[in-house]
Amino acid sequence: ITDSHFDDDLRDTLLTQYCLRAVIGMERPDFVAFTGDMVTGYNWDGSQGWFERQWRVFTKVVTENKIPYAYTLGNHDVEVLSGSSSNR
Repeated sequence: ITDSHFDDDLRDTLLTQYCLRAVIGMERPDFVAFTGDMVTGYNWDGSQGWFERQWRVFTKVVTENKIPYAYTLGNHDVEVLSGSSSNR
């Protein structure tokens, strides 16, 4: 799964979650790989824990279904890290 850009737009986030639920429900994978750009870091609101909250949103479908997963960062994910040295 790649380039979902959660938190870009609420409508898109909800549609993406719906699609993830449908695909995971049909495919029943043994493992899911999130391959980057799951969030849009430039949307970071400066609050501590923002990325963690987004992480819970985009991994919700796999954690609810107890599917193991791995995650690699994309360029938009790390944008949140460049916003503040306290967030590194």
